[in-house]
Amino acid sequence: MAQFIIIDGPRLGGITPLGKSNTIGRSPGNSFVIDDATIAPRHARIDRKNGAFHISPVDPLSPVIVNGNPVKAEALNHGDLVSLGDITLLFSDEPDPSSKDSTPTGETTSVIRSRVQHFQSVEEVISTFRSRKTLNEHLETLYRVGAVLNATLELSEVVEELLNILFEVLEPDRAFVYLFEDRKKLELRGQRISSAGKQAGFTRVSNSILNETLSKKEGILTEDASRDQRFDLKQSILDQEIHSAICVPLIKKDRILGVIYLDQLSDSEPYRTDDLNLMNGIATQAALAIENVLHYHRTVRYSGTLVRLGQFSRKISSYLSRNIIIREAIEHACELFHCRRGTILLDKNGKLRVGWSTWIDQHLWGGIEPSLEDSLCGKVLSGNNAMLVDDSSGVEGTHPERRYESSSFLIVPIPARAEGINPGEKSIGVITLTDREGNRAFTRDDQEFLTVFAAQVGIALQNANLFERATVDTLTKLRTRQFFFAQAEEFVKAHADSGLALSLLMCDLDDFKKINDTRGHPVGDVVLEETGNRIRETIPAALTARYGGEEVVILLPGQNRKKARMSGERLRAAIADAPFPTDPPLSVSMSIGVGEVARGDTLADLVHKADFAMYEAKKAGKNRVVVFEGDAAPESVHRQRK
Repeated sequence: MAQFIIIDGPRLGGITPLGKSNTIGRSPGNSFVIDDATIAPRHARIDRKNGAFHISPVDPLSPVIVNGNPVKAEALNHGDLVSLGDITLLFSDEPDPSSKDSTPTGETTSVIRSRVQHFQSVEEVISTFRSRKTLNEHLETLYRVGAVLNATLELSEVVEELLNILFEVLEPDRAFVYLFEDRKKLELRGQRISSAGKQAGFTRVSNSILNETLSKKEGILTEDASRDQRFDLKQSILDQEIHSAICVPLIKKDRILGVIYLDQLSDSEPYRTDDLNLMNGIATQAALAIENVLHYHRTVRYSGTLVRLGQFSRKISSYLSRNIIIREAIEHACELFHCRRGTILLDKNGKLRVGWSTWIDQHLWGGIEPSLEDSLCGKVLSGNNAMLVDDSSGVEGTHPERRYESSSFLIVPIPARAEGINPGEKSIGVITLTDREGNRAFTRDDQEFLTVFAAQVGIALQNANLFERATVDTLTKLRTRQFFFAQAEEFVKAHADSGLALSLLMCDLDDFKKINDTRGHPVGDVVLEETGNRIRETIPAALTARYGGEEVVILLPGQNRKKARMSGERLRAAIADAPFPTDPPLSVSMSIGVGEVARGDTLADLVHKADFAMYEAKKAGKNRVVVFEGDAAPESVHRQRK
């Protein structure tokens, strides 16, 4: 009979028979309801077609993983492991032993000698051994198991010592330890093969025996697996001529960690029920040791990540520049999660734009605009929910020729506190990570950490926005006069200490009042905005501010009056040589005065020099650069400006 068996989580061991058509999900309307937050409301569909059961995802954002691989439509075989979110199911479709057709020709009985449930506690182990009259001998073995396995915090050492004990006590020809990797796929973590086993030439373990143990959560003992009807005469069993085998689950509380398997290929004395009980007791001790090691390493990783997360969060919170915050955030995120590729996309006027990327050519950023409705980043932004994908090949919306080194990716929203009449939290962008080192998949812990980090990025960006509002002119996007003077005072003091050159440009748009009077203030605003753009493009490294009205002041550290004049000429040409983008286009010019600080000058003296020179440029015909050639600040500049 076809059925699903839950092999981890609170419902460990839960069994659901499958009908002709079935659905699995979190919602009550499904034929198989799994109340788990990682399961979609309607996650997967299972239908019987042509004598086989086929599984397929229903929700494109919630993949179905079969034996570690994402699928879009897959025929299930007996023993397949199906992962949905954090839940793992075992598909069982073995013949009904009560049916005549279920017994292979020539076989009338099963040769499984014994089955035992896994021991829940040490007390249960002792009680069982006492009843079997083997208490002293087996307790000595279990004491050694506990002492040896709990003496290390390295998983490889635990597995190696476990194999040593198994070969010493039970003398198998082969022994294998399998553990679930991230609760999804059963991986071989250790093996030991005797010389007789090596001569047999086989190193495979029958999936039939493993699946029987996992599905029943029992330790099983068989005298001759090749004659056991419960294993469907799988070719791997026939080929290997397994004489006697024991397979027991490694279970800690409600979670199956893996299995221990050992067998005999020779015709020596077969294993007995006492051996199975001992093996089950060893598995109980081993599961405890393995879980302790896994928990220790998870705790160490978790604590280390928390410390680094705090360090990175404090660092980005110390910046007040949006560009620096974005760049540092994605670089730190890639470092924190060991990724080679990361990108931050920000919502700009309803469109997603690249804020910074560690791997996309910067010249291509402007042409990248993921859809808010159809792209995965857009869905994360609009839904304000993170997306963790183990394998992108099973998710709709990913590019079919996605040339990344790994198939797992993680996208989280960047939250921010909304302002205005509808306050609350909204998403202002997303952080995307992929190509993790070692091609490892992202985990739920990674999602939680990145979500916390994204919240810190959102706070830092909001602080930068507030700082920008207080220090940047909204029209020209140049600094405000107040901010300029606070910063410029520090430069003048530094000049007094070091003697380095320091100059200032005082700039004024020619006949700007006439533009406002004849073309209107909206056109005047366009002119001011474009002026700010051209100043930033021409002299990007300068401290620049809107001084008042149509006047702009530019501080040039490290430039004497000669170099400052050259900078002024470049700016004058940038303003005058190309019409401004108004309708119709408008020609604009600028008069510029240059002043250089001298020993003993104050900031006010430097401003007076440049202001006086700019006034001389106006008198000389406008659209030109004039340098103040004296050292002492002019006394008459105030009267002339009046």
